[in-house]
Amino acid sequence: MDFIKLTEYLLRNIRDRRQQVSDKLTYGGCPNWETYQKLVGEVSGLTYTENEILDLLKKMEKLDDDD
Repeated sequence: MDFIKLTEYLLRNIRDRRQQVSDKLTYGGCPNWETYQKLVGEVSGLTYTENEILDLLKKMEKLDDDD
């Protein structure tokens, strides 16, 4: 599996999971405060991870353009 396919796979899974968790938060899938906090933290972590991957892709594109 090459880097681009791996990156697309990871981003797709991250976005799918974030959407699932966001839907749960939006439509009342939290039975208590602790669950709500856990899910908000998960969304935050997924968003951070996605941004790190996208930033890495931009840096790699820039390096390719400089060569």
